[in-house]
Amino acid sequence: MKWLCALAFMLSTAGCAPDLTALTNPPPGRVASIDNQDDFIELSRGVALAFECVGCNDPSISVDDESIAELRGAYLTELQDSWSATPLDRTGYVLLGMLPGTTKLHVKLPDRENAEYRVTVLDD
Repeated sequence: MKWLCALAFMLSTAGCAPDLTALTNPPPGRVASIDNQDDFIELSRGVALAFECVGCNDPSISVDDESIAELRGAYLTELQDSWSATPLDRTGYVLLGMLPGTTKLHVKLPDRENAEYRVTVLDD
């Protein structure tokens, strides 16, 4: 039964673009948002945005210009799904707005469609 559920999940995500989900909110008066529809991330300078790549299997995430937005891995606890006793790994990252400007964040996945997000750091 477990293999059937795993197969259904793999088929449902095959060919889909990754989905980045914000895990933190910005401080008052500052900006930190992810728009998966338009592949756009907006950050205020000095703001850190923690996010995860939902349903991603072994993602490779990078930023073109780390002087504008710095990317770091994040430790997230494991979750246990409701239909098996197997823990699920959560892949997390932190993106920090360094200098005002625009760069690109690349999400590469071995088993799904890759994505490219435009990252804009605001000087507000």
